Amino acid sequence: MLRDGREAFPEMLRAIAGAARSVLVEMYTFAEDSTGRRFAEALKERARAGVRVRVLYDGVGCVETSRSFFEDMRRAGVRAIEYHPLMPWKPLWGWFFRNHRKLLTVDGRIAFTGGLNLSDYDAPPEWGGHGWRDTEVRLEGPCAASLEELFWATWRKAGGESDPEPFPEPAGPRAGSLRVRVVSSTGFLKRHSVRRSYMRAIDDSKSFIGFMSAYFIPGRSVYRRLIKAAARGVRVAVIVPQETDFPWVRWASWALFGRLLKGGVEVYEYQGRVMHAKTVVIDGLFASIGTHNLDHRSLHFNLEVAVNIFGSEFGAVMTRLFEEDLAHCRRVTFEDLKNRSLAQKIASLVLYGFRSWL
Repeated sequence: MLRDGREAFPEMLRAIAGAARSVLVEMYTFAEDSTGRRFAEALKERARAGVRVRVLYDGVGCVETSRSFFEDMRRAGVRAIEYHPLMPWKPLWGWFFRNHRKLLTVDGRIAFTGGLNLSDYDAPPEWGGHGWRDTEVRLEGPCAASLEELFWATWRKAGGESDPEPFPEPAGPRAGSLRVRVVSSTGFLKRHSVRRSYMRAIDDSKSFIGFMSAYFIPGRSVYRRLIKAAARGVRVAVIVPQETDFPWVRWASWALFGRLLKGGVEVYEYQGRVMHAKTVVIDGLFASIGTHNLDHRSLHFNLEVAVNIFGSEFGAVMTRLFEEDLAHCRRVTFEDLKNRSLAQKIASLVLYGFRSWL
């Protein structure tokens, strides 16, 4: 587990620098800022060394990134493809269906995923970044190979080559001591995969459920399960951001808080810097880190990925991290709901009515 860009970005750059066969990047936002350029230089260096480097970036997530930024990488040997360009005259264009994954794999042996985009927002202040609160996971073993397979499947659908160029395959990935399952929302039939894995874990919970969600507008099937778990005596705690890059999502979330509080669910708002993490920990035995928010867009319109990790060792780490994050939160109370102005209450209800578009 890697907390924030301060821990994750140096690990990711070290892995890229050590690549011998391939570096595959699937990224919602690959920004043309100090952090983005740092990663671009690392990718170009590996491409010049003969490593197969592929970058799949989203048309909306990179709307502020100039085309010349990616052209510069292409000139160095990086193959870069835009997922669903916004312009109708471009092949495979699209507006609503986005690739929200943040995924890096190296040599089919090491993989990273979580909430971090390659931008200054997630970079630490000493890098000149904003230091958003986020969570990433570094993986080795068969699960890393599974994430590489997921990349290639999406790459091909986005117009990339149908088969990787022939490179000598490394020795098979060694399995570790943890059970890990890669869960992805890929296409119509699998769009509910991540949510279903959450619901099963919620239904099986015995003592504790902790959610961190950057954008929290869950559907009925999820928030009713959280309330039922609380009624069984499970402690259910949800952390959402107070400072956010999409304030209208926060306002819409408040329309649900009354129901959750009445049902015994604890709701907390993270204070200070923006909280952008997407994590779950249940009973100290089930942990999930990925790109999936508890909102309508992640459920219906986005390609997402989550890594579900089973076992008490990693579960204890995630539980401790959740409790540390609670120390930076303010608990939402019935008094907070009561003291909101009429305009705020109306705005929350109206925005919640448009939750499918947020």
